Amino acid sequence: MFVLGAVATSLDFGLSRIAYPDAGPGLPAFTQIRIDGRFFTEYRFTDSFAANATVQYNQASEEIINQENLGFTRWQAYLGVRWFM
Repeated sequence: MFVLGAVATSLDFGLSRIAYPDAGPGLPAFTQIRIDGRFFTEYRFTDSFAANATVQYNQASEEIINQENLGFTRWQAYLGVRWFM
């Protein structure tokens, strides 16, 4: 979405349930819930030059399989510039 003709923003998010099948002795079937989101914004200084930023979040539910925790939480952030030719 453009705001005032100079700022572009977007927000995405998701929720998923992933099922893993039984993989043999000692590796039972299990499911994992995952959450993700992304926020993007860009400011255009001129028609050909802009600065942008992205922040992403990912999380997986904690599942203990063979004494290993498969859950995680991850944040990522990016800054950039763009030059339109």
